[in-house]
Amino acid sequence: MQILFQHTFEHPVWRIIPSFTDISTWVIEIRNASNQQVEFYYIGQDLMFKKLIANLNWWSGVENVLGDIVIFHEYIQKDLPIHKGVKVLNAASNQLLWENDFVAYTSANYSHLKVKALLGSSEKALLLEIKTGLKVESDFEKNSSFENPIAVIGENQLYFKEISSFIQKYTHMLPVHLCEYLEEGNSIVISYYVTSNTFLENYLLATNLEGEELLHLCIATELKGVATGTFNVSNSLISFVKDRKELFISSLN
Repeated sequence: MQILFQHTFEHPVWRIIPSFTDISTWVIEIRNASNQQVEFYYIGQDLMFKKLIANLNWWSGVENVLGDIVIFHEYIQKDLPIHKGVKVLNAASNQLLWENDFVAYTSANYSHLKVKALLGSSEKALLLEIKTGLKVESDFEKNSSFENPIAVIGENQLYFKEISSFIQKYTHMLPVHLCEYLEEGNSIVISYYVTSNTFLENYLLATNLEGEELLHLCIATELKGVATGTFNVSNSLISFVKDRKELFISSLN
């Protein structure tokens, strides 16, 4: 497995948001909880790395990444995690394309955003042109390839036992609680947890369909609980964070 990109951040990585399109790009969300500062970084398809300048505050987040287009949101209230507003940025040029505080994101495809109006009581659905924010009259075709295909499997599900047996063939470790599972092309990727004293450790295992191990790595230690979103795969490129701050992008081929 070839490492294509590696970077260590000063503060913890909160999220990796890949573009689930045929254009491989990523947005990295960095949060410093001590002073409530958030930063967003963009990695382009040429693996160019830059900080996004979008005048965003702690109460901002990413809805979706579609190639060079990044869609942001804020929250209705600081103590109410309901999304409001849409801000669309061209990450390649670091240019804000448009924003609208009176709608909330629903879904997107290559050319349009589906949103709901927040004014009034009807929450009317609207279709907006993705690069201008202008309302259009058209049919919206949802692209399922824009959705994260990783399955989350709890230890109370039947398939967990099968995956656990698969992991033990390579590692002799006993997975607990849950795992994340993905088959893409010729690869299988699994994120799983094991107990270590009174804590948990998170491991990432990747193999090909012939059974050859591509990657086996501990990506987090001394954990008090489990989480999802520990890796992403798009266009046979896997992205993950080790020890909260070290970002990797590697090829599964």
